[in-house]
Amino acid sequence: MDSSNVNYQVTGNNASKLTFTDVEWKDSGALLNHATTLSNVSFNGAAVDTSNINFTNIKELAANKKMTLVSDFGDKVGTITGTKYKVGSTLEGEGKASLAGNDLIFTAETGTSQEQTHNTVMGATSSMAALSAGNDFVGTATEGLSLGSNIGVDGVSTFANMGGGSMTQETGSHVTSHTWNAILALGHQNEKKSGTTEYGAFFEYGKGNYSTFNGDIRGDGSMHYTGGGLLGKWTSPKKDYIEGSIRLGTIKDDASNVLTDNMGNTYGYNTSTGYYGFHVGYGKVFDYSGGHSLDVYGKFFYNHRNGVSFDAGGHYDLDSINSQILRVGARYSMRTSDQWKWYGGLAYEYEFNGDATGSVTAAGITSAIRGASTKGGSLRAEVGATITQADSPWTVDLNLTAFAGKKRGLTGGVGLKYNF
Repeated sequence: MDSSNVNYQVTGNNASKLTFTDVEWKDSGALLNHATTLSNVSFNGAAVDTSNINFTNIKELAANKKMTLVSDFGDKVGTITGTKYKVGSTLEGEGKASLAGNDLIFTAETGTSQEQTHNTVMGATSSMAALSAGNDFVGTATEGLSLGSNIGVDGVSTFANMGGGSMTQETGSHVTSHTWNAILALGHQNEKKSGTTEYGAFFEYGKGNYSTFNGDIRGDGSMHYTGGGLLGKWTSPKKDYIEGSIRLGTIKDDASNVLTDNMGNTYGYNTSTGYYGFHVGYGKVFDYSGGHSLDVYGKFFYNHRNGVSFDAGGHYDLDSINSQILRVGARYSMRTSDQWKWYGGLAYEYEFNGDATGSVTAAGITSAIRGASTKGGSLRAEVGATITQADSPWTVDLNLTAFAGKKRGLTGGVGLKYNF
């Protein structure tokens, strides 16, 4: 008998208590055959504790399935403690030990996914949070390439921006992410009487770490994405504009201790999958005297992350995630000198989807994981400054953005523009 499976307390030749922990499921036979193991010790009347029982090597588990813990236990049993069981990091259910004849048996009555499996879908929402932060970097690239101060004599402009921040996302529980994002864009601008057209391509990168908080259950992981896309913007002579972008790439998730089994063993996993998205926007800029202006806009962002599968104490299938965000707001700008331009803005955004779902399979049972959702509204406030020098090809953009509501946090960035 392996003492890691059954612990027993013996006084003289009588066992007073048997405690079961990590137990290999047996469809036939007994975990402990008392006729051949510890036959000189009486189990009759001993207490039984299965409150931390965890089954391993189980291929199929159905409702009311039984296994024999101890054969020839005796004709009576003491106090039985424990009404639940677990299977690795995946399943749990109602179950209990009882005496059937002279045998001590365990009956698994129900089965469902463990609450901690919810951590896996919360981790998936953190990758969407990183892509959502990338929305703003694509937006700053679109704005940066369209600035007249950033257009070279040949109509070619470049833009690079990097920054990071911390964000807490309500998901039903919550996830805190710390991310760094960067974008590098190259564009061209054509001016005509009918309007100004800007188009370009960009490369994007983001990385970060996250922590999931589900009651007293915490998990940690990291993620990064690499991709690229195209962007464009058309502005009329009256300062109405339409903009848009498309993006695609690969996003990876490395979870270290998101899952734990009954014996305290932690499980991690690595996934890699594709993402794609787009955004469209419409706005109008109102110019005022003294270098002041007001930009009123509405933008829609769509991002999609493909589903993933992995094994971590059980088999997990996480579904694809779709994010659909509508943002409506305004930005006020004022130029205080030839070198300095300040801006501040306020917007409201609403996530219409953001549902993360999945399932876990173990012991022949597939059970749905409790889903996470980022659906809801948030306020977005921004401040920043653009610094230019007449005799320098460089332009610097400093920005700070704060969120409150469904997502809360602070992000900042530094943009560098160079005119060829």
